[in-house]
Formats: sequence, C-alpha cells, structure tokens
Amino acid sequence: MLQNWILHTPDGRVRLKHLLARFDQDYDFILLDTQGAVGPLQDSAVLAADLLVSPIPPEILSAREFARGTVQILDRLRPMAFLGAPLGPLRGLIYRMDRTVDARRIAQELCREAYGPSKGAITILDTVIPNTVAYREAATARVPVHRWEPQRQGPTLSARDAMLNLVSELFPHLSDKAAPGVLPSRGTSPSLDKKLDCESQPTQKGTR
Repeated sequence: MLQNWILHTPDGRVRLKHLLARFDQDYDFILLDTQGAVGPLQDSAVLAADLLVSPIPPEILSAREFARGTVQILDRLRPMAFLGAPLGPLRGLIYRMDRTVDARRIAQELCREAYGPSKGAITILDTVIPNTVAYREAATARVPVHRWEPQRQGPTLSARDAMLNLVSELFPHLSDKAAPGVLPSRGTSPSLDKKLDCESQPTQKGTR
C-alpha cells in the first residue's frame, strides 16, 4: 500500500514535494485534496504544499479541535524542514456559515487557540463561505459553484463573489484579475469587517 511505502521509505514523506517541483513550469496551481485522517498520506501532502487551506465549520468545538489538532501536526512535521520540506503557511477558512452564527466570535476563538501556539503559522481568513443551497446543488450537478451561482439576490454573497474574495485573499497578486465592481466592500459582505488582530492575543504556556 502507498501509505506503508511512504511510512517505511526514508524520504517517503518528502518525495512528493520534490516530484511536484518538476511541474513548476507546467501549471499555475496544483491542488492537493487530502483525507481528514492523520497519516502518512496527509503528511506527504502537507509537506509538499506551498500553502495550506483548512475548512472549518462555524462551531466552537470544531474550531477548538481544529486548533489543537493542527498545532500538533505542525509541531510534529516542522523538523522535516531539515530534509528540504519546510511547512507552508496555513489558512483557516470558515465555511457553511449560517447568518445566525457569530463569525467574528468563532474567528477570535480560533486566533486565541491557534495563532500563539503555532507561532503565527495559522491565520484565519476574513472570507467566509455561507451555508447556501447553491454549494450543494453545484456539487450534485458537478459544476464549479462560481459558474452555478454567478449572481444572488439579498445580503448574502453569490458563490462567484465568495470565490473571488477567497482567491483575492489567498493570492493578493491576482486581485486585479477580477472584473471591476465584482468584489463587494467589506462593509456589505459577510466577510469579517475587520482584520483579526491575532498578533495582539496574549499567549500563556500550559493554559487554555
């Protein structure tokens, strides 16, 4: 099995990173979608990535588990930098966001639980993905959601605008690729209205 091969090969966990480097000139982006379970396959993908994005449901228990588990993974894999596989920055993305849920409270909770212990390696994105039927419909139809719902009535962002916000935040150098007027201002979007001041959160060793 592939997992056993990765586990028992001396450079198994970093092999994928070096293999993907061969395709740097052929692709703008390579997306690796991993299973949720911790194991050699996930380790290999994490170490191969230049940027990590982890979806987080807007639930306090899920947020705390994300923070705790992710910090443990980062601490365990950080020494792999000596083998030429430094960890990329990790961005947390709140998704399935219901309008009755306090997004900022959950995001601040994630900052307290994750930013300090991870030494700044984990940050929470301002963009949130709303809990609307368009995402389920697009998945069923096997159509990219930004094409399935290019426009939407009401205060909730369309799937297209949400995806544009996400891309602009993950890759700021691509922000000017969006059509003028597409991205709403922060005051009118369900994204967090202000940048999270994670750096100012006090950290205490051995306490939560």
